[in-house]
Amino acid sequence: MLAVNDASQVVSIPEPRQREEPVPSARPMEPDDPLPQLKAFTSITFTTHSSRIIPSTPVSQIITASGYTSNRLLYFTVSLSVQSATVQEITYRISPWSVRELAPVLTTAVEEGDIPTVFHAISTYTLIAKARASVFAKLSATFPHLLPILAISKREKGKVSRREVIPYLGESLLRFHSCAKTGKAGWRSESGMGESGVELILEWRIEFDVTGEPESVVSADVRLPSHREFSPLWPK
Repeated sequence: MLAVNDASQVVSIPEPRQREEPVPSARPMEPDDPLPQLKAFTSITFTTHSSRIIPSTPVSQIITASGYTSNRLLYFTVSLSVQSATVQEITYRISPWSVRELAPVLTTAVEEGDIPTVFHAISTYTLIAKARASVFAKLSATFPHLLPILAISKREKGKVSRREVIPYLGESLLRFHSCAKTGKAGWRSESGMGESGVELILEWRIEFDVTGEPESVVSADVRLPSHREFSPLWPK
C-alpha cells in the first residue's frame, strides 16, 4: 500500500473554454475614429498647429493653433508661450466681427492663464451669434417694408442661407421703422431717428459669466414721433 501511496499520479486539468461572445460590460467601446464624437461637445475645428523652440535660459517654446468654428463663420489663432512647463503668455486673434463682444471675456481669460475658457468662449459664442444672425435675417426677409436694408433673395420659407446670415454676424441691434427708405442702413445705427414715424429697436446682446459661458440678453425699445427718448417695452 505504501508503494501505491508513494506513486505520483499526474492528473491533467482541462483548459477553460474560451467564450466566443464578449463578456457583457458597461465600458464604452472605443471608436475607430474618435474625432466625430469629440465634435459633439465643441464647434471648433483645428486646421493647423505648430511648435517653435526659442533658445533661452530656460528654454522657451511657442505653440500656435489655428482653426474655425461653426462652418467657418469665425476664424481664430491662439498662441501659447511656455517656459519650464508653465504657460507664461497667451495671445489670440479672432475674426473682426466678433471682437466687440468676444474680446472682453478672452482678455480676462488670457490674463488668468485660463486656456480652457478661451476655447470654450470662442466655441459657444459662435453658436449663439449664428442663431442671432439667423433670426435677424429672417426678420429682414419677413418685414422688408420696415427693414429695406439688404437685397433679400428668393428662398424657401423658414430657411436662411449663409449669404443672408453673414451680414448680421456681430450685430446686436435691429431697427424696425415705419417710414424707412430703401438703402438706409438704419439697423446699424444706435442713435438718431432718421425719418419720422414709429421706430422699434430690438437689442440682442451676448454676455459672458465668469466661467466663459455666454447668455443672451434681449430687450426692445420703442420711439414715437413726439418723443425723443425711448420707452422700454420689456424691462432690461
